[in-house]
Amino acid sequence: MNNPISVKIKYFSSVVLSVMTAVYFSAVKTLSDTIISTQTEIEPAQEVRRGADTAFARTYYAEFILGFILVCVLAILIFKVLSDAKEKEREAERLEKIVSERTQLLQEKNRQLSRMNEDIIEFMGNIVEARDVESGEHIKRVKGFTYILAGQVMRDCPKYRLTPDKIRLIASASVLHDVGKIMIPDSILLKPGKLTQEEFEIMKTHSIRGCEILLSAPADWGLEYLRISTEIVRWHHEKYDGKGYPDGLAGDDIPISAQIVSVADCYDALINKRCYKDAFGFDKAHEMISNGECGAFSPELMKCFAKVKDDFESFAKDPNKSLDDLSQKTVINHTKLGGKQLLLIEDDELTREMTAGIIEDCGANVTRCENIIKALDILNLQEFQEFDAIILEMVMPDIEYPMAIGMIRESGVPGADTIPIFLLSPFSSEKDMNRALEAGASAYLLKPLTISALSKAVEQYT
Repeated sequence: MNNPISVKIKYFSSVVLSVMTAVYFSAVKTLSDTIISTQTEIEPAQEVRRGADTAFARTYYAEFILGFILVCVLAILIFKVLSDAKEKEREAERLEKIVSERTQLLQEKNRQLSRMNEDIIEFMGNIVEARDVESGEHIKRVKGFTYILAGQVMRDCPKYRLTPDKIRLIASASVLHDVGKIMIPDSILLKPGKLTQEEFEIMKTHSIRGCEILLSAPADWGLEYLRISTEIVRWHHEKYDGKGYPDGLAGDDIPISAQIVSVADCYDALINKRCYKDAFGFDKAHEMISNGECGAFSPELMKCFAKVKDDFESFAKDPNKSLDDLSQKTVINHTKLGGKQLLLIEDDELTREMTAGIIEDCGANVTRCENIIKALDILNLQEFQEFDAIILEMVMPDIEYPMAIGMIRESGVPGADTIPIFLLSPFSSEKDMNRALEAGASAYLLKPLTISALSKAVEQYT
């Protein structure tokens, strides 16, 4: 670790010692020359002044001896300061190593806890599956459909703040969506025919019964797992228009986790044979859900559902794919960002990290900085050839965006005048867009940033 304070102290001390040593030896030489000159010039008539000259020389010797002592003391003090700085540097390195080791240990324990939670959820889901003879591999397919659709929602609907970790969590928790069916009598659950209205009302209680089961989850079960699982179990039969059950929630009062699992559950129920119906084809199932024949779903969710139509069909034909297999298709495909080098300039830390995280999940490499000055430092060090494009926040606290764009374009670094600059703006007016383009921006992207919009800009300008 290169401590800048210790470097400065070393530099300063070397300069001081060099100067004082030079001054000291120069003074000694001058004194010697003076004494020699004085002795050769003494004449008999000047014997009277000999005593005075001798006293004068002694005074000079005393002063320079004292100066030498002071130089030595100063050297000792500087050496002590340097030693203390070095010791502090070693202590800082030791503490940094301890923090790093403990952070790695904590991350590993979190991974172990996550795997344990997933194993528990899978086990509980398998219990339900074993009891419901019609479910077959239903929960496995629902898990895969959930993962695929959640990935598209993450890319196109940033307002839900989904991340790869949260997507995996939702997919894992989706296997519990029907855990409450454990509490439903066999005469209803296993009935080989359509349920009566009274039986259906009893069947509908499985969502609330499932929540009751989750209340007895182990104490070391992660709170986030428990929250997401409870959302899915209780509300995966709610509808966007408020006509679902058990609570009649509507719109985005229904957690996005439950909305996604609801679509996945419905799709799988349609494409597979049940005791009361034959299986529908993939195209027909997609059409029925999109047209609202299976209840109302979010318009935004249906746009995402349309984009993953082929992915759903592909997974339905091979439901043994793991989430890791699906992640390559879900996260990176359908974008033009894989392998791109992007520089993100955003002053708000939370927005900066969220935006960068979403972009990186699509295969791009993102360099982050909080202001235009640091961005220029990075660009001067790496040169523009290292980056495919710059994403610039329009509203910055200390500088207007036309000036920021101008500073980049006029920086003199090779490539500065041609590198694509995408201005990220909360304003959708044509006036703002035209002003941005006149200032030198390549594209005008609206907040919240969507992967589809960024991919289109990257494809067009890089």
